[in-house]
Amino acid sequence: MPCCRHGQESAKTGHSGCLKADPGVNIFTFRTRVFAAALISISVVACSPSPHHGTTPTPAGPLETSNDTDVFKLYDPASLVEVRNFDDLPEAVRALANDSFMKVMRDNSPAKFLVGGASDTSAIVAYEQFGFVPSFRAQAYVYSQARWISGRQWDIGWGIKDLNDLISVTSSAR
Repeated sequence: MPCCRHGQESAKTGHSGCLKADPGVNIFTFRTRVFAAALISISVVACSPSPHHGTTPTPAGPLETSNDTDVFKLYDPASLVEVRNFDDLPEAVRALANDSFMKVMRDNSPAKFLVGGASDTSAIVAYEQFGFVPSFRAQAYVYSQARWISGRQWDIGWGIKDLNDLISVTSSAR
């Protein structure tokens, strides 16, 4: 019986242009295996650490940052009062946040304010950055020499519900 459009039998003539199907292989099983292999390949590529098309890389750091550890000793989480609305943060803190992490777009989605805290000398903002895998971070600020300064950043995980949770996570990571 001919095996292909050439009219040749591959087993007898050795014609290499044709593949003879193994009657023991189910075409459905074969397609399922190929589909699974394709999904695994796509997953590996999608989870790579390189930036994805259409995303903006995270900026190197906040707009205004001080490396002076003495200044950041002024950060006082005990003085903070919970802030549930981004607009209730001090104006200069909002400006620093908007100029850094709040303007970063991942998968065409802006960062989302979760919860914050503010006092006369300290502030903290917890936020979520969307993407293939969302990330949850916090940014501290200190008021020193008549201006707000961006301070330490933390990766905080997803379970932050209020200021007490935020202070607990960031204090344990000091």
